[in-house]
Formats: sequence, C-alpha cells, structure tokens
Amino acid sequence: VIERPASVVKELVENSIDAGSSRITIDIRQGGRELIQVADNGIGMSREEILLALERHATSKIRSFEDLQEVTSLGFRGEALPSIAAVSRMEIVSRPEEEGEAARVVVHGGKVIDSAETSRSSGTTVTVKDLFYNTPVRRKFLKSKGTELRKILQVVTEVGLTNLAVSIILRHDGKEILECEATDDLLGRVAYLFSDEVARRMLPVSDHREGMEIFGLISRPEDAGGGKALEYAFVNGRPVHSPLVRNALRKSYRATLRAGLQADYFLFLVIRPSDVDVNIHPTKREVKFREEEKVVELIASAVGRTLSSPVSIPSYQRTGSSNGVGASPRARYLPAEGVSGVAREEADQMAFLFTGPGVRGGVDGEASGARRERLDEEVYYPSIVQIHNTFLIVQTRHGILILDQHASHERVLYEKLIDSFTRGNLSAQRLLFPLTFHLNPVQYATVMDHLSFFRDFGFDIEPFGGKSVILHSVPSLHDRFEVERAFREMIDELTESAQLRMKHHEQMAKVIACKAALKAGQSLSRQEMCELFDTLFATRVPSRDIHGRPTMVQIGIDELRKRFERG
Repeated sequence: VIERPASVVKELVENSIDAGSSRITIDIRQGGRELIQVADNGIGMSREEILLALERHATSKIRSFEDLQEVTSLGFRGEALPSIAAVSRMEIVSRPEEEGEAARVVVHGGKVIDSAETSRSSGTTVTVKDLFYNTPVRRKFLKSKGTELRKILQVVTEVGLTNLAVSIILRHDGKEILECEATDDLLGRVAYLFSDEVARRMLPVSDHREGMEIFGLISRPEDAGGGKALEYAFVNGRPVHSPLVRNALRKSYRATLRAGLQADYFLFLVIRPSDVDVNIHPTKREVKFREEEKVVELIASAVGRTLSSPVSIPSYQRTGSSNGVGASPRARYLPAEGVSGVAREEADQMAFLFTGPGVRGGVDGEASGARRERLDEEVYYPSIVQIHNTFLIVQTRHGILILDQHASHERVLYEKLIDSFTRGNLSAQRLLFPLTFHLNPVQYATVMDHLSFFRDFGFDIEPFGGKSVILHSVPSLHDRFEVERAFREMIDELTESAQLRMKHHEQMAKVIACKAALKAGQSLSRQEMCELFDTLFATRVPSRDIHGRPTMVQIGIDELRKRFERG
C-alpha cells in the first residue's frame, strides 16, 4: 500500500475525509522524506480506538459482511495506518468531541513505544517522520524532492476536485503552496488547481438514469490538444483509473475531434455502492462496474447532449462565465436506492438560438418540426444570407451565426448515412445512365477491398473486365450530388488513407459524406439554405463537422457593439 510519500498522504487524507473533516492541513518536509503531517477537524479517536486502528485489518468502516457490498467510505481494509507505522516513526494525536483530553500514541517501526494524554481540539493529527528509515533499500529508490512533491500534489489535487466542501491547505518546507477554500463551485476549483484558461474551455455535463448519475466538465472540441490530456474520473468520490470511462468518453467525441487530439475531462459518477466493486486492486484505483453497458450509455448520453447543445458552439469571444456550469461534486457520496438527478432538461437548440422576431418561411424537416411542437413560443425562421458562395450568415437572438456550408452539410450527410445504415433503410437511386470508371491497379484493388462497404451504403458496383467497374446505383443523398466526381474522390481517399481500409462503417460514412457534401463556391437558393440550416440543427452534434472542425462560429451582439465602439 505504501510505495512513496504520496501514498502516505493519500491514505491519511482519505482517513480525514472518512472522518467527516471540513478542514485538512498537510505539512511536508523534503518531499515527504523527513516529515508528513496531516491534521483535521474530524470526529477523532479515543486512545483505545487509536491502538485498535494500528492493528492490521482492523477497521471501524466495515461492521458486517453485508457492508462489503455497500462500501461508501474511501478506506475500508484496515491496512493504511499499520502499514505506515511499520516503515516510519509515527505519532497520532486525536480527540473525539465528547472527550475532555486528547490521546497521544507514538509508534516506531510498528511498535508502540509511548502513549499519554495531551491537549488538542477535536480531530486528529498524524505525524510521520523518517519514512522508510528501517527499510533503506526502499528509501534509496525514492525520487528527488521535486518529483515526490509533484506526486503529492497530484494526490491533493484529486482530493480537492472531489471534496469541494473541504478546506485543504498544503505546505512544503514551511511554505504554503496550495490553499483550497471550501466552495460549491467546481469550475472555480478547477480554475484554482489548474488555471483560468483550463476552466474557460470547459463545458458542463450532467445526466442520470436507472440509479446512476454523472456530472462534471468536459473540454470544448476546438480546445482539444495533442499532448497528455487532463483525465480525471471519480466513482462515488473515489479517484479511479478506468479504461471504460476513458474509452466511452473518447467514443462520444469521435465524430467531433481531429485525429490525434484528446479532450480534457473531470467526470463524477454516482452509482449504487452494490453496483460497483472497489476491492479489485490494492490501491483501489481500479473499479469494476456490474452493468458496464449502462455506464457507457450514461456517459455517451451526457457528453452527447452537451456537444449537441448551443453552449458547444464556438464563439468569437468567450468569457469564463459563459458556460453556465452548475454541476458540483458532493462532499459525501452516499447514494440511496434511487439517485436524485441533477440533469436539467436542456433548452431546445432552436428556441435558445432563434425564438423571437425573424423571417417566416423555410422547409420544416421531420425532426425540427417535432421540436417546434414542444416550444412554448412560436419559432420563426431567422434572416439568412450566403456570402462568397461558401458561408451562411444567420441572425440569432444573441448575435449572429456564421455557418460553413460544406462542413455543415458533411455533418448532415454523415448522420443521415449512419442512421439509415443502422435502421437498415438506406435508400438508393438507380442511375439512368450507368457510369464506367477505368482505374489503375491500386484503385481497382481499393474498390474491391471496400466493395461490401460501398454496397452497404447504396453503391451498386459491378466489375467490368480488366481494371474497370460500372456504377449502377448510388445513395439518395441530395439533388446536387455530383456522382462521378465524388466517387473518384472516395477511391482516391481510400487508396491514400491506409488507416481507413477495411475498418468500421462509420469511417466509410465519413468518406462518403466528405466527398458528397456541398462544396465551397456553390451558390444556394434560399430554400436550400433553409433546408441545410434546418437539417443541421436536427443532427446530434451540429457544431462540429466529421473531422472535428467547427461548422459554425457565434459572434455575440455585445462583441459586435464593442467592435463598433457602441456604448
């Protein structure tokens, strides 16, 4: 359990959290080699309880076999204190609130050498000196003071993220290096522990279903980076390394991020204790979910709702308060049989952006028509114009949106293809005059390799001797579908992009959508603009194209006034 100074800090701070502390002070010297002291204002222990806690596998947190099925505390094995005491010179001073005097117990190398009464306010102070003094080989393998301090900071950062109601102070060699005041603002805590810039690029997520709840923060797709991401996941208040959570989140971002980019996240899952096993690894960093598919669905639902909502639309200028984060981690995670939800019904995108005076007209798609029936106010079609035969400018309640017509149409076609493929009702149209394509050997091999994929999406391709193929049918995508050009570009991309070969239907749908979409430079009629606008906002992720680039940029009316120096 005890590998380095950070392990000691983790175990002692978790004990303080389990004791109901609202204030924790951590003092470190020489990266934890010389001194680690953790003081709290929790419930405290009597002398008899301290001595019992020093016995291996003795714990007050598990009182029956059934408690193992409902673990709600961070610690429960009774290993931490005896393990620390065995490799250090340790002193414990503690007083329960109902006791008049505090108890002091001194342990060296696992042996109690002194105990007495002393004075202290209610709570506990554990002082650990000369870590690994009696195991010189382990002490020799400790890293530099700076490295060990960074490991300790990582531990305290995790504690600070998931225990907002707890005030935490960390001092090193007498110098205060971190002070987290109690708060109910997760975004503010992230800004303090990381930076204002990290907080500014965060979006709130929340959802709940079937006894599970998720809330927290994820980064905007346009702010994803290529380096190591900030990945923090917590289950019932416990920091965990969960490939399942990481993969579920990455999958949710898949159609919104460019290749090689990673999103930051701070996610908090609240699950019935009986539905998650926290006892599968000595460090308790790994967990096993009873119903993994439901956890994945919950993450996908929460992240998908956020990425498809207006708050994810890139803005010309953003402020730290623009994302309206309301989710905050709980100070304690004791979910009852049914978890109360924090997810609010998201505002309808069309109502949020466009309710109010505008221009009537346009073509109502099925999805957006159904949305309009749910609105309290009548929704009007906004003013919409095309510039440079490439961008659409749309008036909104709060300013203007600028849409990239190619990127927007890519998103529309991609989701149309995927949905039709999933439902098995993808429609194809027979070409009045079949097209013949004479290919080189590599191109022909590419078409043959992907023949089943092409056919799944409505392309009826027939080999025609030599290296030629005949195209008889294509998917019904839109009236401006330039079949010959698009098909040749699909072959070229599949030939050049080896990573796409013989993989998932989603990747094939991306290739088709990219090559079949409206291009920059194409003039659109008002009806076509309205149709594109309407179908884009009926997609699941209207703000990003299939490559992770923005489909639109929002410029607020306040920014416009500022640029024109209007008061």
